[in-house]
Amino acid sequence: MKAKRIDYILLFPILVLFGIGLIMVYSASPVIGGKAVQVFQKQLIAGSLGLLLMTVATKIPYNVYRQKMIWYPMYILAVALLIAVLFQRPLNGATRWFVFPFFTLQPLYFAMFVVVTFVSAHVSRDMTSVEAWKKALVQIALHVGFILLLLGSQPDFGNLMILAGITGILLFLANIPMRLVIVGVLSVLIFATAFISLSGYRRSRVLSYLYEESYQTREAAKAIASGGLLGAGIGQGKRRLGYLPEANSDFIFSALAEDMGFFGTFVVLSMYLFIFGRGLIVLSAVPCKFARLLGSGILFLIVAQAIVNISVNLTLLPNKGLPLPFISAGGSALIFTLASYGVLLNISRYRQLENTIEA
Repeated sequence: MKAKRIDYILLFPILVLFGIGLIMVYSASPVIGGKAVQVFQKQLIAGSLGLLLMTVATKIPYNVYRQKMIWYPMYILAVALLIAVLFQRPLNGATRWFVFPFFTLQPLYFAMFVVVTFVSAHVSRDMTSVEAWKKALVQIALHVGFILLLLGSQPDFGNLMILAGITGILLFLANIPMRLVIVGVLSVLIFATAFISLSGYRRSRVLSYLYEESYQTREAAKAIASGGLLGAGIGQGKRRLGYLPEANSDFIFSALAEDMGFFGTFVVLSMYLFIFGRGLIVLSAVPCKFARLLGSGILFLIVAQAIVNISVNLTLLPNKGLPLPFISAGGSALIFTLASYGVLLNISRYRQLENTIEA
């Protein structure tokens, strides 16, 4: 199958978001001790590496990820990293990062891509019989369920929910039989209830996730409200002075609203909507079922993280530490998200090459 050029229309919005992100990471970082410059430099280095990996990923045929000799070692590596990270020193009450002298590494984002690849590979086969679905679902429940269990142990309930939701979306897109959906949902609810109820610590974590209102969310709302139409100007917002913790990461959307006002937030929201809309158009024209599912998983991961992060900033959800894709400070998230986007761009090279779409 001869490949076309990547869809440059799909490339445009992430470059805009990355550019805005660099500006806001500097603007929203504390000025004391030159920290703003340090954070900006780290973000620029991570972004450059991410763009390099994205470029490489656009050259690798997506079918490579369909092969068991590729996705299975990736799965083993992801599990090994998620287990190893549990033995690291806690940061902010969670064990999610490997801490090195000059940087930290969060294996979650690699694991997310692995889960999307794993599920897509299993449900893109011949799934015309219920028996085939049962076999695939057993494999997905065991392998994906174990990764979700490891995320719950960190604990990282926010990303756990997103990853579980993306798995469900991929199964839906693959036309899973409805009776299996009902059985699966009931099984997940029963298991989740038991898993949470049997541990007082996990129960308290979930209750705090659902009901806590923090100082951060209140300050985020104030920052958004103070931005007005055009904002206070780049670097002029008060939140970088320490009023809003994590202003350059979890709450960077609020800092953006304060600095750039409604205009800035409108541009960012428009870029995410553009990514989602254009992504769906491109994927609908791709003939390979595996490619459509893999691309959809990557697309929904990005959009879901954006929705949750923005909802947290608007005080619609409690904060659980999810970044705003391509914008928030955080090297691991930026590198792996850009690399994953490169896979999506590679898939775009195979759009509209056949007149029929695989079942």
